[in-house]
Amino acid sequence: MQRTSLRRYRTPTKPPEHAHPFVQRLHAQMHKERIGVADTAERAGIHPETLKQWRYKRQPDLDTLEACLNVVGLKLVIQPI
Repeated sequence: MQRTSLRRYRTPTKPPEHAHPFVQRLHAQMHKERIGVADTAERAGIHPETLKQWRYKRQPDLDTLEACLNVVGLKLVIQPI
């Protein structure tokens, strides 16, 4: 089994309650998988600052959110309510 090199994992700060629920779920999964912001962003092909801004300033675009979710083993799904 080939091991992927990871940067040193840092315990993340929890996104504020007003952050989008998808962003909160993404960060919770990143914490569970022990994958940092820089690694998630690199694997998703986005700038780390984009991922950081989702917590406080910006709403995620669907394509970049989906790429980040895929990094941590999640996918965005539409289903009937």
